[in-house]
Amino acid sequence: MKRGMIISCPDYDDVTKAFLDFSQEIKDLAKHKSLLLKELNGENANAIEFGKVLSKLDYSFVCINGHGDEKSVAGNKSEIILSEEINLKEYGKRICYCRSCESGKILGAKLTENGGSFIGYSQPFEFYIDEKNIANPLRDRTASLFLSPSNIIPMTLIKGKTVNEANERGKMAILKSIKKVINEENADLMIAVALWKNYNSQIVHGKKDITISSEF
Repeated sequence: MKRGMIISCPDYDDVTKAFLDFSQEIKDLAKHKSLLLKELNGENANAIEFGKVLSKLDYSFVCINGHGDEKSVAGNKSEIILSEEINLKEYGKRICYCRSCESGKILGAKLTENGGSFIGYSQPFEFYIDEKNIANPLRDRTASLFLSPSNIIPMTLIKGKTVNEANERGKMAILKSIKKVINEENADLMIAVALWKNYNSQIVHGKKDITISSEF
């Protein structure tokens, strides 16, 4: 495996728009760290392109943004790009961070049966955003409380840390967001509860002591 990252960022609704915009920070760090990087943005985040890239590039790290369920994760316009039936062979053995609902429940375990590692969520990944900032998610403080901590996971991996460190740092960042919320004068406990749900559902499958530079 080569030290590199494949990142999938569909862009067709409010959720994927927010994921795409917040992912820029991840991509910028990858470039700064001279990490080999292949982006699949918008319409390119589809099953065919994803499969081609997986087959052609033996990059050690895959970062997937999008809607998902227990057994799959989607790309653009809800097209399934990775499941037990789609692109599993092409995926092979890698480190994966999946920012999607529930894919940590079954898919994550399936992807790591023969090695590698997976960080994701066993329950729906929740976040809030003010309607006035739908078109500009990076301006939204509430969205940042959710998405900035989730960015910590791939960014920690890009910095050469282990899967376990990435998972723990991501969780610590969620706790910091919760603390910010509950310390506000007019605390919105719904936001704190949603953050706590993300904390509890964040899960690791496979090896925890490997990095994107490991031989696996």
